[in-house]
Amino acid sequence: MFAKEDVGESRGLVVYNGSASRISKIGLEIYHVYECDSGEGLPYAPVDFPNAGDKWGWMAGKRVTSSGTFRDRYLYSPKHF
Repeated sequence: MFAKEDVGESRGLVVYNGSASRISKIGLEIYHVYECDSGEGLPYAPVDFPNAGDKWGWMAGKRVTSSGTFRDRYLYSPKHF
């Protein structure tokens, strides 16, 4: 089953297919994250904010709620903060 909707001012299209979401206008693809996964930038952290070249990091913890979301989620600011 597929559902479509417009999002935000950019009018990007989000497609829900049960496992991934995709904003086709800018090419953002959201993927499944496992416990203790980490990364840098999109899709789970800002890019070039507030200054160009800023790199934000993210990490998911181990604890999971009954609905399947992570109880512990971390966002790391760029080093110059």
